[in-house]
Formats: sequence, structure tokens, C-alpha cells
Amino acid sequence: MTLQLTAQDIDLYSKRMRLSNNKAERESLLIGFNPHHEYPIVVDTELLLEHMHITGATGSGKTSLGVIPLIQKLIRNEEACLILDLKGDDAMFHTARLEAKKTGRQFKWFTNRPNYSTYVFNPFVQEHLKSLTVADVTGFFIASLNMHHGLDYGRAYFSIMARTYLQHALKRSMGMERPRSGIAAVQLPPRPIRSFADLYDLLIEISATHDEYRSASHLAYVIRNLADFPQLNLAHGPDGAEDQAVMANAIHMPDVIAEKQVAYFYLSPAFDVTSVAEIARLAIYAAINAAVAHRQKTGQRARVLVICDEAQLIIGQNISNVLAQARSHGVGCILAHQTLSQLNPPGGVDLRELVLNCTAVKQFWAARDPNSREYISKISGEVMHYSANWSQLKNRVLRSEIGRRFAAGIDEAPITMGVREQLGPRISSQDIENYGRQPNTSIMAIHRNQGYSCYDGAFPVVTPWAMSKSEYDHRSHAIEWPESTDETIVVPPDWDPDRFTLPDEVPQQTEDDRTATLNLLDQLHLDLDLPE
Repeated sequence: MTLQLTAQDIDLYSKRMRLSNNKAERESLLIGFNPHHEYPIVVDTELLLEHMHITGATGSGKTSLGVIPLIQKLIRNEEACLILDLKGDDAMFHTARLEAKKTGRQFKWFTNRPNYSTYVFNPFVQEHLKSLTVADVTGFFIASLNMHHGLDYGRAYFSIMARTYLQHALKRSMGMERPRSGIAAVQLPPRPIRSFADLYDLLIEISATHDEYRSASHLAYVIRNLADFPQLNLAHGPDGAEDQAVMANAIHMPDVIAEKQVAYFYLSPAFDVTSVAEIARLAIYAAINAAVAHRQKTGQRARVLVICDEAQLIIGQNISNVLAQARSHGVGCILAHQTLSQLNPPGGVDLRELVLNCTAVKQFWAARDPNSREYISKISGEVMHYSANWSQLKNRVLRSEIGRRFAAGIDEAPITMGVREQLGPRISSQDIENYGRQPNTSIMAIHRNQGYSCYDGAFPVVTPWAMSKSEYDHRSHAIEWPESTDETIVVPPDWDPDRFTLPDEVPQQTEDDRTATLNLLDQLHLDLDLPE
């Protein structure tokens, strides 16, 4: 490719498209250029509501060249964005923060890292929950916490137990459940649930037997784990004791949609992958439910883009339902992870076909695994390939003089060659491997024509950097995390051995202490009727 473009050139092209009088141009995002013919590759933003799938091995540019420029363009296009960063990428975080600041957008962040400022995100105080039934709220948390294990006999039992257990707790919180047999049949007072800590206490209280608790113990363990995050549980107390400024500015999904905010979940999975996945799913389902409520309230379909890096951590068996619901309610999902093989974990369910069938736009960075190369080659389309054959003299072949220039004719007749044609993939596995070696190069496929996004099969794309390398490195390492304000909180670490100190000496037991101990032992002997 002879076309050499800088980050400033791409900014100018993108700005011209955003300000164009042509509606199709305004709704298009510039992704890059074809390396052979240098025409632009654009993606219509309507196609993103039908979901996008990005894969790329470590170091291929999946995040720096694929996800980050996309976030930059979506924020500049004033799209409501929910960004789920499941590896904790500083460059991506600061890019989203700086772009939101440039465009005057409200930027709120949530993190599980201790000693870092964070906004509060409490799923129990989201406004859209007020329009749901108990069954709807139960389904919201069962799906968010990945408690739907399947429909076959064994797994269905644990799914039903978790659902029943949670629904019982929700009803009890509203005073809808009568007490168990043996207690006067009177209506119980409501026990409002404002946090996972409240929910866990109620789950323990309503456990009638050890067997009942054990059947839904997975749900209880997950709830107990989430109850340990103050930034996920802080809520207005009944007396309004909690910090009003913090709660007034908490991440609220209806506001993200209505005000086109940018909400960033910076979740570091280095030590706790399970909690990261659960928090991310809570955010996704909260966005979908808020989108449903937005349509009921305004009569208009919501529009919010969910960008998830390291998406394999949250993809489960219900991914097809998630993507179908999201699309119908105006929530577009951009899922990025490393390889297709991550969607087919050992001992798990193969989700590759589900994800591939539910995404209209695909981008592959350095497809190094055979499954990805085979798939890309298949969707690239078929073209006619030609191969030639010719005859050679035996002595030339024996001397290893092989090639078209050694073709032999018959007598004095002109030399002729045979040509055979056959259908084959537009992009071969070797082509895909070669593209993967080229800098800034990926392969894209867009499965539906929309606006100016009209392309055949899979094709290569060269994507220039969205910023200079020095600026990228600066955002990765040099920019400090935002300081805490009245709107945020800082969660200190729990594990601090310096806080736990042993006494320098063991206190001596006095004669009074010894007498008191002997008296207690005598009383225990009497209570237990033990022999002297």
C-alpha cells in the first residue's frame, strides 16, 4: 500500500464524514483502507446494532488498532457508550476519558482495584427495576449471574433451585411471602433489598434446611462474593445516611442512555476472574433492561453501544438470547477477544457458531489458530482460480530444470500449455497468514449491505494509528488515575498484614482469673451431667 496516512489525516477524514451533508457518510465510521486498491473501508453505525466481533492474538493490534480507534470514533459521534474493559487497559481508559472530555460528555468509571477512585454502580437502585415484576427481576439477576445452567435434567435442577431461592428472597423483601408452617399465618413486614449484602442476609434467613441451602449454594456464594464490593453495594439508607453526592452521581444506566454518557468499567481480572465476569454481566443486563424501559417511557428505541474487551470471560450459553434482546432494544455489542478457540473451552459448550451467526461485522487480527484461518477462508467467498500445466523433456527434468521456460514443443509447432480453471476461496489460508504478518493489517467481513458498507466476502484492511506511538505509550504508563472527588469513593485494600500485630508479651493470668475459669468449668460439668 503506497497511501501513507498519519493519525491527523484520519482525524480530518473522520471529521469530514461526521459533518457531511450526506446522511450515509455521517452514519459511517472510517476503519481503514484496502491495501491493494486504497479505497476506504467504512462501517455503517446501524450495523453495529447488529453486533461486531473482533478477534486477535496478543500483540496483533486488536486493542490498540481495533478497539481503541472504534471507541474514539463512537464517542466523537456522540453515541452512548458502555465500555467493559476486562483486562484493565490504561491506554483505552484514558483515551475514552480524554475523548469524552473533548466532546463535553459525562464520563463515569467503575473499578474493582483498591486505592483507585471509582463511581458507585449498584444494580439494586437502578430506576428501570421499578417497572419490572418479581419474575422479571429474578430473571435479570439469574441471567446476570450466569445461573442458567441448562435445560437438561441435572443442570435444570440447579437452575430451578437458584431461581426459586432468589424469587423467594425477593418476595420476602416485599412482604409477599407468608412465614413457614408452625408460625402464625400473618403477613411479614417488608425487608427492602438495597445491596448484595442485604440479599445475602435474606437468603441465609429463609433457608429452611441445610439441603435447601446446599441446592442453591452456588447462588449464595456468588451473592456473598459480590457483597464484599462497597462500590457495588453502596445505597441510600432508610435515614439517608450515605453520602448523597456519591449516590446522586452513581452510574445509572437509564441516564447513560438518555444523556449519551460514557460509562467505563475498568475491571482487572489478575486475581479474581469470577467477580470481573459477574460485574460485567450485571452492567450488560442493566443496559438492556434500561433500554427496554427507555422505549416504554419515550416510545423511541434506545441507542447504546457496549464495547467489551476480553469478552470470552462473560460469554455463556445464553449469549444468543443476550445478543437477540440487545439488538431488538437498540443495544449494540462489540465483543473482542483473542481466538475463536476461547469460545469452545475444554469440557464446556461450543459457542463459536452462536457468536459468529449473531454478529454482522467481523474483524480478525493475526488469525494464527487453524480454526480462525479456516473460517475466514470460507466466508471470503469463492473466485475462479487458474492453473497451468506443460510437458518437458525427460533429461531436463532429471537435471532439475523444471518450470514453464523449459516447456517442450512438438516438432516445429509452437509450444502450448494447458490451463485449468476451478473455484476456490477468495483468500486462502496462506494469504491470511501473510496478512497477519503485515503491520496494521486485519481482515474484515460485513455480512449485510448498509449505507456505504457494501463489500463482498472477507477482505484485508490497513488501519492507521489513531494516535502517535509516543502518545499511546504516554496514555499506557504516564497518565495518573483520576483523583477522587465528592462524586466518587476510594476502596482501601482488605489485606494489610501491618494492621495485624501480635502483643509483645502474653498477659499473665491472675488468681481471680484462675478462680473464675475453674468456676465456669464446674458449671459446665453440672450442665452436661458429666462424672466428677
